[in-house]
This record gives sequence, structure tokens and C-alpha cells, in this order.
Amino acid sequence: MQPDRFILIGKVVRAQGIKGKLKIWPLADPDIFITAKGVFLGRDELHSVYYKVTASQLHKGSILLGLDGVETVNKAEELIGSHVFAETKTLEELPDGEYYWFQIIGLDVVTEDGRLLGKVKEILPTGSNDVYVVRDGSKEYLIPAIEEVVKDIDVSGGKIVISPMKGLLGEE
Repeated sequence: MQPDRFILIGKVVRAQGIKGKLKIWPLADPDIFITAKGVFLGRDELHSVYYKVTASQLHKGSILLGLDGVETVNKAEELIGSHVFAETKTLEELPDGEYYWFQIIGLDVVTEDGRLLGKVKEILPTGSNDVYVVRDGSKEYLIPAIEEVVKDIDVSGGKIVISPMKGLLGEE
């Protein structure tokens, strides 16, 4: 297995309807599901099975996914709890300044004056903009992914530089 071949993009939380659709909790940018032609499902990357995507739609913060070969509720229920993976080579190239969630999660977040706040642990989609959940030990910061705050994202350098708005870090 080659390194970084797969990225975790979601988890099957339940069957949806009688025709075997799956309700997926996204762990990556939901747009990945809309453009995906196929996904791998399993407990981990080594024990996953490829499925061709027949339908996908956003639904109340989750994804409804139709898969070839999963056409009954019983078949769908067998997949509950499975992780959903995508092959990195199938991802579309993004324009400059746009990133997949897996590229952001794990980056250090520092202020413009060099203060380390922690690492991005998860991303919350809010509709208007994403919010980076940054943790360092017991401290947690919610950083809005907006131009006024996020000044630079350096994936290869492993960091995000921010200019916090007044009150963002819980300080006066």
C-alpha cells in the first residue's frame, strides 16, 4: 500500500430509506462526495471495498449516498459504522487559495506575532464559512476561516497564520 493513497472523508451513520441509501457524517469537505465517482468503505484503508457512487446529495448537514450494489435497506444496514475513504488521486485540483479539509487538519495555528495557539483538530462547516477548531492541551479556539482572520495557509510548511479579531482568543 502506498502512503497517502486514501483520505478519510466520512462515516456511515445509518441507512436512509428503503432503497439502500446511506446517511454519511462528513469528515471532509462535503463537496468531495458530490464529485466522487467512487468511494471505499470499510473499518480501515486495508479492509475497504470499492463502490461506484450512483447518487449523492447534501441533506441537513450530512450526505445521502447511493452506491452500486447497495439497493436494499438490509444491505445498507450492513455498512453502518464503516469509514468512507476517497483515493487522493481522484480528487480534483483546487484553485490557488482553496484547500481540502485533510490538508488543513493537523496544521499549527500561529498569530502574526508568532504565538502558537495549537493545531487544527477539526473543521465545522457553518454555511457562511468554515470554523477551524484549534486545540492545545485543554485550550480550544474557534477560528473563523475568513480573510480578515486567516492571513496565510502554508500546507507544506505545516502552519496557518492568523490575525485574531478583538475577543477571538478570549482576551481583551
